[in-house]
Amino acid sequence: MPKKKYVRFSLYKAVLSLTDNHADKLLKADQRIAELEAIAPQDFKSHHGLSLDKWRDHRRELAEAAARRQTTWQLSQVIEAAQNGRIPEMVLKVNGEKIEMDRNAYFHKDSSPHLYSFQIAKLRATGLPAKKKIDEAREDIPLAEDEYIGEFTEILLDTRYGVVIIQSNKYGVGVSAVQKYLNFLQKQYLEINRQPVNRYLVGELQPILDEGLTERALAADCYKKVRIRCSDVNKDGIIPEDSVHLSSVARIIGEQTGVTLDVCLTVKREDAAGTLTARDVRSVARKYREFMAAPTTTDEDKKDARVEVTILNPQTNVLEAIDLLTPKVDFLVPIEVEERQPIGSEYLYDLTAEQYSRLDARLFAILGGLQ
Repeated sequence: MPKKKYVRFSLYKAVLSLTDNHADKLLKADQRIAELEAIAPQDFKSHHGLSLDKWRDHRRELAEAAARRQTTWQLSQVIEAAQNGRIPEMVLKVNGEKIEMDRNAYFHKDSSPHLYSFQIAKLRATGLPAKKKIDEAREDIPLAEDEYIGEFTEILLDTRYGVVIIQSNKYGVGVSAVQKYLNFLQKQYLEINRQPVNRYLVGELQPILDEGLTERALAADCYKKVRIRCSDVNKDGIIPEDSVHLSSVARIIGEQTGVTLDVCLTVKREDAAGTLTARDVRSVARKYREFMAAPTTTDEDKKDARVEVTILNPQTNVLEAIDLLTPKVDFLVPIEVEERQPIGSEYLYDLTAEQYSRLDARLFAILGGLQ
């Protein structure tokens, strides 16, 4: 019998950002140009002229980078080139592990021409799992020298908004690794197409924030989940004493020191009638926000403090997980999972694309329209 699980996807704006060394390089270029231009005509030699031309060219490159800052990071042609085998190197090592785009999980359908879907696999060769039958010894899974255990992360690109949608996968590829990999592919794409590579621009995936999310969370009618993370240092600032169901969280910690607690309350019913007690959820949400915004709350007080609520949006009928401190735009995709069967890539894409389409009006408002 299939089980239902919810897969979270987070939305990121794909933009071009300046490299960390851009400001220092710009300052140095301006200084060197000023020094060379200050040389008296009778002392100005040919090598000074060559050096001045070089620094002016360098200055133009830096200025071009600054002019393109926060413009959309164009990725569709890069992804198509990778899918069609025109990128020479597809494997990148990140934090000691190899990652690779899976060309067999690529979708770009006529029904949604603005969506490009692909998966990036983390190729694991250590800490391998084993097969096991009940009452029998486990059996190792032998791997050849060029074989790995693959952990897959689903990614979508929406070219209308320049938005990248990334699956949250505990064992898969994280956002920072996805960002490095896409930059890795783009550098090769520009080189093979003989297009200039600006050394001071880098593609960046910036979380899309919706400042109205926290208010929506406080005003919601249907709460499906609340997750609270706190420590002995901040529990009293986060957990309301009069909360019928949540005050016990603080009591669990008691007088212990140097401890943290991460607890999640979830309602099992999937319809709109199934909800956690709204009063409890709202009280902890308000107290948490007040605590984190108070000028007397130190950075040490804020450490290990987090409250996230999952609501059912009645307009879109989509489950949304809302971080009350950083209101990132996320959505949850319900998936039927069969025992001993992997999740089909096209099945996952179709469900994700359908759920994502319900956010179109919100994205239009948040991002100020289409590109």
